[in-house]
Amino acid sequence: MKKTWYALAMAGFMLAGCGQGAAKETKAPESEAKTEAASEATKEGTSEGAEEEKSEAPAAAWEMKKEAEYVVPANPGGGSDISARVIAEIAQKNKFAEKNLMVVNKPGGACAVGYNYVGTKKGDPYTLLSLHSGNIVVSEVNGWEQKWDDLTDIIAIMAFDDVTLCVRTDGPYQTIEELLEAAKENPGTLKFGSDQRGNTSQLGYELIKKYTGADFNYVQFDSSGDVATALLGGHVDVGILNPCECISQVESGDFKPVVTFAPERITGEYFKDAPTFVETGYPEVTFREYRGISGAKDMPAEALAYYEDMAEKIVETDEWKTGYLEANSLTPAFMGHDEATQYIKDDMEKVMNIFTEVGYFDEAK
Repeated sequence: MKKTWYALAMAGFMLAGCGQGAAKETKAPESEAKTEAASEATKEGTSEGAEEEKSEAPAAAWEMKKEAEYVVPANPGGGSDISARVIAEIAQKNKFAEKNLMVVNKPGGACAVGYNYVGTKKGDPYTLLSLHSGNIVVSEVNGWEQKWDDLTDIIAIMAFDDVTLCVRTDGPYQTIEELLEAAKENPGTLKFGSDQRGNTSQLGYELIKKYTGADFNYVQFDSSGDVATALLGGHVDVGILNPCECISQVESGDFKPVVTFAPERITGEYFKDAPTFVETGYPEVTFREYRGISGAKDMPAEALAYYEDMAEKIVETDEWKTGYLEANSLTPAFMGHDEATQYIKDDMEKVMNIFTEVGYFDEAK
């Protein structure tokens, strides 16, 4: 489920920057005043007036005439599912969309099932997909025949969901320094809990291994929920988790976040004391995960602009800022279609370089 990175602190990460301006939905005809102005410009034969009128003309509008299917390529209850349901609820409550966004879970194949399903809906303006960096990374690192950009179009990045390392509060290691030192002194002994293969969780592990010299026993689970359960039961020594995946255990005092991969500290109440890897002397061990919304490949440009505008309105609501971001310790951000697409392409180039450097693809052969 998870992660984007590098101190591209781009607007406090995905969430601080202002994305590309979305084409706003417009239904009203030109006003009488504009019509008169255009007429006057024509009479005077001034190309300047004509150009000015052209720039003021409204963009072509797209009307949402039926409910949209909002696909989550994972099981209910995870980060992608929560994000999609919050987006759908806010859009409906505030009438940012004329019709409902109906969340449908299609888990399986490390997100491939959901992505491939959306890939069959090419050009459909009524098929959306929950966007998470972990899924993007999996599609390229694990060599899907069709990658994320073959199957979907990015609509918007709407937040950064930064990643932490957590230990048990009753465990022997209570700081990142203690954890790394133990892993160096006892190579291959300490168990590092992670989910899936070839995703952002493994990216975090590979960065630690490459730049700190710590040598863990990498234990892979099917989901982040399984990682949290294993850590709680003492079956692993450390787990790599998003705040939303462990906030209840941190709040209850069972888990302690000892470090974050984010370029700056997470501001959430229960994670603000966890230092960054940058602070601990390892600036290379940095990446960020992002969340947002994407849709069927080649959907009409007017429909994409409609959803982009919807997303931009959502991130300005208190429900999003307080009820979702603050409650789950995410970092605010917004990037529209153009900026988000370029950001992801740049980020994936860095991700692939890391996996290549650590020999992941050689091992996979």
